[in-house]
Amino acid sequence: MEFLQLRSLQDLKKFQSVARKIHKTEFPIDYLKRSKVIVYVDENRKFRGGYALAHKAPFRSMEYLAPQIINAESYFKKFDLNDIFEINCLWLDPRMSGQGNSFQFWLRLYRDMISLRKKAFIYTYELNRPHLGRIYSVAKPKVIYKGKTPKLSGNTNEDWNVIEMATMNNIYLAPIRSPSFLLKRLLLSKWIRKINRTSLNLLKS
Repeated sequence: MEFLQLRSLQDLKKFQSVARKIHKTEFPIDYLKRSKVIVYVDENRKFRGGYALAHKAPFRSMEYLAPQIINAESYFKKFDLNDIFEINCLWLDPRMSGQGNSFQFWLRLYRDMISLRKKAFIYTYELNRPHLGRIYSVAKPKVIYKGKTPKLSGNTNEDWNVIEMATMNNIYLAPIRSPSFLLKRLLLSKWIRKINRTSLNLLKS
């Protein structure tokens, strides 16, 4: 397993295709080109996880918002758009929970977020996918909007989404405030390896 940053048009189109199957959205190539696109690949070069960090506006999450919401939101008054980035296309194959893969994935995302040197980030997830909300909750986010959102380029139809923002200060503090998030994934991988070793020894005996 290894991480790759995608830059070529061919690779971005492949990422676009995979993201479309997972998120039911065809993220525009122009959007992916101005994002840091990372994939987690296996020994057969198959994508097993990934994400896109858009470090330049416009952000798709903000395009969902009505002007009056943006004008009234304190986060947009506190932070310039150049201080914000967006997380999108986030996914990890559930079969990657063993061998430390999950731990490595979230640790890489954490490092990449910090490397952007921004002050805040924004993201969107569907109301019917609350597990994503639980993942993002380690950043102590603020709900900007929850409800029906308009159709954007690449979306098949209107949807019901949650749009949240969080500060990078909360990300820096996440390992202290929520150490169980990464620790649980590390311990889970060790527990799975122990079971695998035990099973192998039983087969040999």
